[in-house]
Amino acid sequence: MRIKQKLTFGFLATAVIPILLLTTVSVNRATKSLHDEIHLNLEKEQRSAMNLYNRYIKKGRFLTKNFQNDEMLKSLLLKGNNHKTQNYMNKLYFPLYQEFGVECLDITDKNGFLIADAEKSSLEKIKFGEDRKHRKTISEVLSTGKAVTFLELEPEGAHKTDFWLNTAAPIYDDANNLIGTVNVGFSLLLVDDIKNAIGTDTIIYYGNEVLASTIVGFERADMATIDDPKILSKVLEKGETYSTEMKINGIDYESSFLPIRDDSEKITGMLSNLVPTTRIKTTINKMRNIQLGLLFLFIVIVFYLSFKISRSISIPIMKLREASVYIAQGNMDVLLDIKTGDEIEELSNSFNKMIKDLKKSKEDIIEYNRTLEQKVEERTKELKDSQEKLVQTTKMAAVGQLAGGVAHEINNPMGVILGFSQIVVKDITEDNPLYMPLKSIEREAIRCKKLVGDLLIFSRADKTQAEIVNINTVIEDTLMLVEVEAQVRVKGVEIIKEYGKDIPQTTTNKNQIQQVIMNLCNNAIDAMPKSGRITITTKKTENQIEIDISDTGKGMTEEVKKHIFEPFFTTKEVGKGTGLGLSLCYEIVQKHNGTIEVESEIGKGTTFKIKLPIK
Repeated sequence: MRIKQKLTFGFLATAVIPILLLTTVSVNRATKSLHDEIHLNLEKEQRSAMNLYNRYIKKGRFLTKNFQNDEMLKSLLLKGNNHKTQNYMNKLYFPLYQEFGVECLDITDKNGFLIADAEKSSLEKIKFGEDRKHRKTISEVLSTGKAVTFLELEPEGAHKTDFWLNTAAPIYDDANNLIGTVNVGFSLLLVDDIKNAIGTDTIIYYGNEVLASTIVGFERADMATIDDPKILSKVLEKGETYSTEMKINGIDYESSFLPIRDDSEKITGMLSNLVPTTRIKTTINKMRNIQLGLLFLFIVIVFYLSFKISRSISIPIMKLREASVYIAQGNMDVLLDIKTGDEIEELSNSFNKMIKDLKKSKEDIIEYNRTLEQKVEERTKELKDSQEKLVQTTKMAAVGQLAGGVAHEINNPMGVILGFSQIVVKDITEDNPLYMPLKSIEREAIRCKKLVGDLLIFSRADKTQAEIVNINTVIEDTLMLVEVEAQVRVKGVEIIKEYGKDIPQTTTNKNQIQQVIMNLCNNAIDAMPKSGRITITTKKTENQIEIDISDTGKGMTEEVKKHIFEPFFTTKEVGKGTGLGLSLCYEIVQKHNGTIEVESEIGKGTTFKIKLPIK
């Protein structure tokens, strides 16, 4: 260990030890002071809580006294009309509930049987004639003839709230005869009022059982009790105030207990106010953190003073070293900010210039690679498209040559067969046994002749000349034949025409375009064997005319779409299609320097898009 390090650690030890001792003493004193402050505050808050509790007792006494002097109530009791008494109490109850917080308002006859019950939770569950002498207040009033106040525990399930602060009083007629009792009750939701008033959690005990609590999880529903013998002895037996620490639901509290007495001065329960000691611990931790912060600051100052000179040299060098490591890892976003006014600053500036140059070179290379990759991708796509077109064109050319050769070889013999069959058919009658076979030969020969004709069209250019036409007119002429065909083959096929109004005239081979439209419409009709809709749309797009032919047929799969323009490919039954219709359409559109594309979805239909250049 170097001498600078030894001196530094010595200074640190000398400075830290006194501060640690000072921190310990300060924290201990602060802890004691905070505990004393909490005890004083608890005593004040508990007095306030007891005053609020007594205020509820005074409310009950005040209200029962008013009912004792209520002439209307006396009159109803003397008449014995329970329903009118109930209605009268209902009218009085809600104002009392809103102004005083009354939740229980009972009227009994002189024998303690229920006449009216305006308790908030039982307005629709009144049990007239129910014996209410189970309440200590009622039984005490009937036996002594005096007003009394008790904490009372109702029988299980008797009420929504089973613990009440009840005040009961006798009701006398003008001859001073007992005619009934009145009972005013407050539920122990008053603990919430106490907490809102003084700001601390409150618990009311009946004996050692929790009756009402503002602490969730430590309530009567949780069967909570307190079993500390010191608390029970000091408060319940001796009637003294007692403060202690206690843990509830894993939380530490400073607690203060006061005895609760009834009218006979008998201790029936306890009132407890609690403050979580988390506040104390937080304050102590805060003070400790402040002391540690000051200690850390002092250490930093000592360290700074001890190494001021060495840092002025070592830190810039370390920055240079770290920057070189980052650059070696490929990070070019590092720039040094060294202001020493010497050769190290000059070295730093040169280093920054080198980083900028390297970063620019790297960015140029990345941009070049990105551009190159994009161009390669575009060229690759173009080559792929060209290759597919070349393969299709080569395939069509090969098939065309083959078809031309085959058609020439078949055409002459087929002409002879057709000619002789037609001559023989004319010379015999229909009842001749040879008539039907010869007729079949004639029909099939005609079919072969047409197939040969299609092959010849496919294999060589049409010699008919191109002419200037209106595409809408060409389509309209063709659809006249299509509509007839549709009505003959399928009932219920609807043809919708949506012609563009700005379609210019163009130079095309009219017969060939009609053949394309006819073939596509026939295929659409075949795709809708029962009924459907064919929509023919024309529109101008840039320097092209687009013809869309859509149907609502069964559609086609992706695999079928790949082969539909290949010669002799068909999905129709044997004898119902040659497989040349779409390949002829493709060939004709290609000869017009146009394109034909297909879009199809299974169950929804197919659309052929033909684009022809405007000439």
